Amino acid sequence: TLGERRLWLHAINWTALRGGPFEQFLADVFRTLGYEVTPTGQTGDQGVDLIVSAGRFRLAVQIKGYVAGV
Repeated sequence: TLGERRLWLHAINWTALRGGPFEQFLADVFRTLGYEVTPTGQTGDQGVDLIVSAGRFRLAVQIKGYVAGV
């Protein structure tokens, strides 16, 4: 169910995720919020990672994950 999905996402230690797993986590977040998500398939290329859409709305998402102090 949607409630279970949200609880699962809240339980993930997303701060420990890098690269592909972090991109997948954010794709899951957008899907849970009701968006259609299209991964570009180019992890680590410094470009757009996801295309997020709803109706006529489209958003290009570039995902970065940094560790504080590094």
